Amino acid sequence: MSISFRPSCRCGYTSRPERCARWSAYPDKEVRRLVRLINANEPRSDQQIDIKAVMLELKKVRVEGHAFSLGLVTPGAGAVAMNLPTIAESNEPLVLCVAGLNDALVTQETEFADLMRKKKQAA
Repeated sequence: MSISFRPSCRCGYTSRPERCARWSAYPDKEVRRLVRLINANEPRSDQQIDIKAVMLELKKVRVEGHAFSLGLVTPGAGAVAMNLPTIAESNEPLVLCVAGLNDALVTQETEFADLMRKKKQAA
């Protein structure tokens, strides 16, 4: 597996639901390796990723089947993200992300996740 991170992607881990959903498909050992790699390239300790927080968030995503965040990347906006079935052309997980304003996402998180789950099962 080859994963690269642009400097702009090294912001707080849980602020990116699409990354959280994608990483939830990886074994814990691989996630820890990725976090160590990212942190090794981030000289500012306040910008490094907290591995304990990552593992707690991934546990929640794995149980619920989707990632959810509000106002962490863009004020007033958030996203619901879910892994899609892998396709033959790619070994990497595919992620579907529905983004929108906080008000809509708060009231429709479950609806969006259920719709994505139904489409995923039909694929």
